[in-house]
Amino acid sequence: MASPVTIHTAFVITNLLFLILACHFSLFLAFDASPDHDHSQCKVDGEILQYGIELPTCMIPKRAPNPPSSDNALVPWDRNYVNLYTPVPNGGLVVRSDGMHADLRITSVNQSFGHFQSKYRFVFGYFSMNLKLIPKQSAGVIATYYFSSPETKPKESDRHDEVDFEFLGNTSGNPITLQTNVYLNGVGNREQHHYLSFDPTAAFHKYSLLWNQHLIIWFVDDKVIRVFHNKTQEVGVPFPVNRPMAVQCSIWDGSDWATQGGRVKLNYTYAPFVAQYEGFGGVDGCQACPATPSTACDTADLSPCSDAKKYWFLEQQELTAKQIKQLQKHQKKYIVYDYCTDAKRFPEGMPEECRYNKFY
Repeated sequence: MASPVTIHTAFVITNLLFLILACHFSLFLAFDASPDHDHSQCKVDGEILQYGIELPTCMIPKRAPNPPSSDNALVPWDRNYVNLYTPVPNGGLVVRSDGMHADLRITSVNQSFGHFQSKYRFVFGYFSMNLKLIPKQSAGVIATYYFSSPETKPKESDRHDEVDFEFLGNTSGNPITLQTNVYLNGVGNREQHHYLSFDPTAAFHKYSLLWNQHLIIWFVDDKVIRVFHNKTQEVGVPFPVNRPMAVQCSIWDGSDWATQGGRVKLNYTYAPFVAQYEGFGGVDGCQACPATPSTACDTADLSPCSDAKKYWFLEQQELTAKQIKQLQKHQKKYIVYDYCTDAKRFPEGMPEECRYNKFY
């Protein structure tokens, strides 16, 4: 039988061990929950996935929410879109007789652009469009599918937000480059240049964007090619949450920079240049106000657009494991320029947001 002294000593030791373990566990929790803790590896199904976002393994979503069945439906162009600035009947915008297809065209020096936009501006949503791009000689031409709040002048005071798919034409036989970009508070310079795994001039392909309060995801044929996370609290980089954006499509003469840094200009002897659009049902967002006038959203109540019970596209907070693999593959094989790896441009270090969006 143990003596009272022995029992007391054992009791004290047990309590000390309990206190030490409790303190250690609480410190572990505090460390793991810290927004500054960099989870640089993620284990999924036994495989380590390298990525730059700060996310514990257990928080990686197993699946992404599915768009509704109406996504990218072939519906009449005028259900969701209107002409923007394009003179009629000069031919810059041609809606075909079935109403389901629209062409943006450059036909001559006197008709060098076409533009249409959505009837409404949105805060958050999932959007998609099918495009078939200009075949053969397209140097100097830029065709776009993008999202933008109204720009203001002068440029120095502009605070607009914008998210881009921009297709940069090229000389015959050379690949068209997809440029993605983000403007935040009027400041862009977040370019990535992508080659595509297919010929975008041979058939229609789907280009999509998921935008919510957590992240922006660019898709090509439903596969992730880029992500931009909302890390305003962590590093102070802005994120588009309070400037409603319209969906816009355009074609224009970008000879100053589109092809080989502007060395190859648009040659009008190859006109017409035609970018084809369809799938006008791919508009699923929280409508904030009409797209025009530019002041239409000035007094709009945007709070309903953050109701996760109402909008499925607000659900996703991070890429899924499958999407991470898609992005890794794309970044390895098809990205030919990324501002986040341009040491000459940023000799003092990469922009703060880069470490959250790279999956090399």
